[in-house]
Amino acid sequence: MPSAPLVITPGVGIGALKLGMSEKAAADLLGGNLTWKSYIGEMFAFKNYGNNFAIDSIPQFVIGFDSAASFSGSLPAKWPVYSLYFKEHRLNYITVTTYGVDKALAKTVVLKNGIRFFDDMNKCIAKMKSPYLPIRYQGYDGDHIYYKEGLEFTYDGKKLTTIGVFSFAPQFLNWITRSSAAILQAYEEAEETPSED
Repeated sequence: MPSAPLVITPGVGIGALKLGMSEKAAADLLGGNLTWKSYIGEMFAFKNYGNNFAIDSIPQFVIGFDSAASFSGSLPAKWPVYSLYFKEHRLNYITVTTYGVDKALAKTVVLKNGIRFFDDMNKCIAKMKSPYLPIRYQGYDGDHIYYKEGLEFTYDGKKLTTIGVFSFAPQFLNWITRSSAAILQAYEEAEETPSED
């Protein structure tokens, strides 16, 4: 049964999985079976998922990436990580999740301020003490982007179920303005591309 905490450090990573790592280093650390997609391939996956989200405000697309990797089957046994995004071959966004993960493992995930998976949304807001951008995201109770902290929190049943980790982005709102039209156009034009397994 897992007991050692997996600490998320905002703007840095989770445990030994750090932003800035190469594709090979990240894949070797996590193990498991990753499915690789290009930017267009990942955009199509979002498009295929539905349209009830603000695609031009989702951090991965706003900060930009060249390739994305996700665990299409089971997640790695020791890592509650679903997906990784890379720009110029360096890790720039990590999706940490409770979905498809042993609950005991999910409960080991903690931020330095004490926030944990399954914490209540209002408790998380109070503990973060930082402004956030709320966005619409496909049927979840909330998706809050703490861009100055390099964190994205998604809530299901008003409980924290997914955490995105990226570099501090104090200019995030300006980046949305700058990139929105291009992201929306890519979303409209996205077509299925072969995976890059």
